[in-house]
Amino acid sequence: MKKYNIFTLLVMLFTASVMTSCLKDQEDLFDESASKRLSEYLTNVQDVLVSAENGWVLDYYPDRNLSYGGYVYTLKFDRESVEARFENAENVKDSIVTLYKLCNESGPCILFDTYNEYLHYFTTPTGSSGPGGYQAYDGDHMLLVLGISEDKNTITLKGTRSGNVMYMHRLTNSPVDYLNNVLDSKKGMRYKKYILEITRDNIVDTVMVRNAGGVMLFSYMEDNIPVSQSVAYIYSPEGSKFHDPIEVLGHTIEGISKEQAEDGKFLALNDSKLKFEFVIPNLNEQFVDGEWYISYSGFSAYGQKYYNYVKQGQENIGEVMNWAYVGDYDGTLAFVFNSSGYGGSLSFDYELVGKNQITMVFAMAGTGDGVWYHNNANYAYALFPFGYSAARTFTITADNEVSPSYLILTEDENPDNVIKLSADPIADPLNH
Repeated sequence: MKKYNIFTLLVMLFTASVMTSCLKDQEDLFDESASKRLSEYLTNVQDVLVSAENGWVLDYYPDRNLSYGGYVYTLKFDRESVEARFENAENVKDSIVTLYKLCNESGPCILFDTYNEYLHYFTTPTGSSGPGGYQAYDGDHMLLVLGISEDKNTITLKGTRSGNVMYMHRLTNSPVDYLNNVLDSKKGMRYKKYILEITRDNIVDTVMVRNAGGVMLFSYMEDNIPVSQSVAYIYSPEGSKFHDPIEVLGHTIEGISKEQAEDGKFLALNDSKLKFEFVIPNLNEQFVDGEWYISYSGFSAYGQKYYNYVKQGQENIGEVMNWAYVGDYDGTLAFVFNSSGYGGSLSFDYELVGKNQITMVFAMAGTGDGVWYHNNANYAYALFPFGYSAARTFTITADNEVSPSYLILTEDENPDNVIKLSADPIADPLNH
């Protein structure tokens, strides 16, 4: 009996040993196969990336809530480096070349691991609170590759931090031409309000659409119930392209085309029967809802004396003001700036008067690095011509009230205080 037990035990031990050995061999074989498959897939990804003669368009969406809308990059890859251009660059002809790598981080990823001012714009914190502050803009510099289309012209990506799905499309023209076409759409579609009319059962429903800087807000009634929808968008050569199609009163809408019908209304990107009629806001509404760029030469002598102090402040900290505008910033009226890559805002309280007047004064508040520059770089003086410790009232005029290329603010009580603001970005404004 004991012999039988011992024999049985030996057989069981031998069997277990063999099974363990076999399982280990299978496990090793599986791991090696999976690793090999991943390596081959990453090689294929890189082959596709470098195969694009003109490079790729990346429709990039920072922020997991899509609060800022999308931004356009063009990317040209070789085996080691990537050449990037950016919609928000001072000049879209300028590019920055840095290294990248393909890696495995819960799946195949493209990692922009060497600092690039463009590609890391939405991921670089500034050490303060608010958008662009210590949490940056909740952007991604590592993108998970979800798939490559059969024709190899589209790559589907996902931000490893934001979780946002993004797409890269193979460029068929030059990167500079593409970005210039994007800027043309951006310039031609500055309107902040649209009216969309949809006819159902011989009844015309009115949909109010508000452009909230990267997000379109749709408001309408359906079955006597108020409905509100929002969708992030990105500018493309064709117009405003939505991140995801939305359903409005039985219609699917993918975006707003920059092409206009004979009656001057904008068409939906995917449905020429849907027309968006832009609403021409009053000049003071266009001022607070837009982005109006400053330049030293745009101030009369009254304002230039204050901006001489701003120039001195920039010299003291060894930086250059890249650009600055007055207008909408996250729903507030603010002085918004970028200084050698650092950015922030300083807010105004305001009251609209009639159709073309505004009273404004510094609200003693700021976001990002705004307060630091106010306290340490003479940025308080940048606000003086607009209204610092006391409110100023301005009358606003323009070259074109429908789509102005500039606004002129003339202070009512001090006609020597005249400020000309441009709709187009102005680089190095203190020396412009």
